Amino acid sequence: MTQELLSFDHELMQWFNAPHLHTLALDQFFYAVSKIFIWLPTFILLLYIIVNTKKRESILIIIGIALVFIITDRITSGLMKPVFARPRPSH
Repeated sequence: MTQELLSFDHELMQWFNAPHLHTLALDQFFYAVSKIFIWLPTFILLLYIIVNTKKRESILIIIGIALVFIITDRITSGLMKPVFARPRPSH
């Protein structure tokens, strides 16, 4: 099972790095969408909607969302990335 999973992982990485998919434009696009600043307008819009629709509960909702972001970021960046140590498709 492990060998099959490693083989699938290798084939998938090869497919993502194939010449028809691996272009400078796609690399730049995916680097851009992985940055938090590109998502700021979306976050601001969502905060605006939450505050306007859930006046009293909006603070608790925003705190909950912030905690979820912090916890998931720490788990994926701090724990999962070092354990799995997989290269990104652009590498």
